[in-house]
Order: sequence, then C-alpha cells, then structure tokens
Amino acid sequence: MYFKALTFTGCLYLILPLMLLLILSACGMASSSQRVGGPCAYKQYQGDAEIVSVTPAKGMTGEYEIRFSFHPQEKIQEEFARVEGKQWVLVRNDSSFPKKDFLQQYDIKKGNRFPCYMKVIIRGTCTPVLFDFPTIRNGRAQQPG
Repeated sequence: MYFKALTFTGCLYLILPLMLLLILSACGMASSSQRVGGPCAYKQYQGDAEIVSVTPAKGMTGEYEIRFSFHPQEKIQEEFARVEGKQWVLVRNDSSFPKKDFLQQYDIKKGNRFPCYMKVIIRGTCTPVLFDFPTIRNGRAQQPG
C-alpha cells in the first residue's frame, strides 16, 4: 500500500511541473505570432500624384507600367521620405501591373494628376513609405525595381 501511495505522489511531482511548462510555452507561442516590430504608425501627407509615364510593361502582354511623382502640399519632415526627383510605380493591390481597362476607367495618362496621400512610417518596422489613392480603387504604389 505504501508503494502505491509513493507512486501516485511521485507521478504528481512529475506531471504538475510538466503541465505548468506546457501551459507557459503555449502562452509564449501565442504571443510570438505578433508581427515583428509591433504595430506600425504612419504620418500622412496630402498631395497629388502626377503621372510621369505610361508604357507597356516589359515582358507582360497587355499590362502597363505607370510611373508617377508625388507633389506634397507641405514639406515632408522625414528625410528618408523626401520625394524630390523620385518616381514611383502605380500597381494594383495584388502588385500586378494595370491593364488597359484600368487606364481607361481612371483616365490615367501622362500629365494627369490624382489626389494622393503619402504615408511615412514613424514607428515600427513595416513598409517605410506607402501611397493611398482615394479616387483610384485597387491602386497602390511601389518603388521601381
């Protein structure tokens, strides 16, 4: 009888620490699923995107590379995001180049301007510069490669 009680107590001493370790490691795994760098915050600059060029995309049939420059309404404070002389590429939300129907739908051609917001990162490790086009659905920007 003494032997059975010792075995039960011994099992408790073995099982309880293992259960505690399992629970703590599960909690640690849940918190590690967060984005690296934590939440990001952006400062927004209002301005216009001026279409600089619309050319057929290299190696892509029926798709177009649309380059634009951003003209802010106020001075951009963050040095890394200053846009003088920079050109950006307008792509669809899935990163594909737009097709002719997209160009026609939004009247995208060289020299046209569209309202645009430049978003510059001020906290976190997400994409440093983003553009939002309120009048162009399914459009975003990326740096030319």
